Amino acid sequence: MRSVPLLGITLAAIFLITACADGSGPPPSPTPPPNPTPVATDRVKMQNTQFTPRVIKVRAGTTVKWTNLDAIEHTVTPVDKVRWDSLGSGDAPTQWLKNNDSWSFTFTKPGEYLYYCILHAAPDGSGGYIGMTGKVIVE
Repeated sequence: MRSVPLLGITLAAIFLITACADGSGPPPSPTPPPNPTPVATDRVKMQNTQFTPRVIKVRAGTTVKWTNLDAIEHTVTPVDKVRWDSLGSGDAPTQWLKNNDSWSFTFTKPGEYLYYCILHAAPDGSGGYIGMTGKVIVE
């Protein structure tokens, strides 16, 4: 009668040794996720009285930097300042971006963010603008 429990223990040990030997043992513990990727910075040029690129796609958490490469001044003015939760680069003449000036904004929520230059765009009559306009699409 004593041989039955001993036989069970022996068979269990053989099973574990065989399972571990052929690589089909218990699954390895999951590896920790890699460190988060640094936040990307995308650039938009203000040149020849236009934003280049006019439409930019970024991930949430990305900082976009606008740089004025024209000899004339420009602004980055949100169409919907509440949606942006920002006044943009500033509408007052003292805040207009001069040659080589830049302004940056970090987009934290997905959506479409429209903007324009108050000096070089005009309302189109439907709530939008024509002229020097741009869009940031945040995914």
